[in-house]
Amino acid sequence: MRLFIALELSEEQRRQVALFQARFKKQLTGVRWSKPESMHLTLKFIGDTDRTGLDMIKKALDKAVQHEEPFNTVYSGCGVFPAAASARILWIGLGLGADPTTGIAEKLDASLSGQGFKKERQPFKPHLTVGRIRQPLEEKLVHDYLKSGEDFQTSPACVNAITLFKSDLTVHGAVHAVVYRKNFC
Repeated sequence: MRLFIALELSEEQRRQVALFQARFKKQLTGVRWSKPESMHLTLKFIGDTDRTGLDMIKKALDKAVQHEEPFNTVYSGCGVFPAAASARILWIGLGLGADPTTGIAEKLDASLSGQGFKKERQPFKPHLTVGRIRQPLEEKLVHDYLKSGEDFQTSPACVNAITLFKSDLTVHGAVHAVVYRKNFC
């Protein structure tokens, strides 16, 4: 099973992100846009794991959020990875809720690496991937995207759980299914 742990968006946040994407679809050709219905904020990508690793992952997930309380999130602003001149990923950032989200991601990483899973090399940066660039874009178009997304902001939504997803790759893109969900206390 190909697994990852994520925060889910509210339906209203998904709708707002879809409207944000629609603003750029005509001018940013060569971008494969993420489907709003499967959009999530990845806390930890685990990758291929057999069934024996599943129990360890669930225990690590439980441990990481055992003292967490629900908190609000607001997705805001936008950016690219790695840089405007060589952009490959278009993303929306996390404003409100970034600190608790980062804390959970770091706890997950520590707990899972203690179980033998790969530790992250880069510091965690909470974001939603909204598009993957398949063909290089003119740098001016990337700067236009960054400029016009500066004021983007979703409505707030309460996060009260983290979710372990299974991801199946198909010819139509990845299909995600919930494997386990852990509610906060």
